[in-house]
Amino acid sequence: MSFYLTIAFVIITIFALVIAAYKTGHQEILREIAFYLVVKAEREFGKGTGELKYAFVITWLYEKLPPLLKWLFTEKELDEIIEDSVQRLKDFLEKSKQNAAK
Repeated sequence: MSFYLTIAFVIITIFALVIAAYKTGHQEILREIAFYLVVKAEREFGKGTGELKYAFVITWLYEKLPPLLKWLFTEKELDEIIEDSVQRLKDFLEKSKQNAAK
């Protein structure tokens, strides 16, 4: 019986490692897509429309993501990815302002 438990444990561990590697690899791609969408939403909707821009980005992600990625990334993780993209855009715009002022 312990032999079968050991085999099951090894299989589950390998499966978990494969999923983690797959998720990690796709997270960077997802971050770049989210950043592109945040920039696009900023251009299309402008300032003062944060909820509309968020809805645009999250809707696009949910509609276009393959089912496996929807299963791998929770709503909270997608929120964090979008928030990171918003912060990345703010940092970029701030640096651009500082460089223009020089």
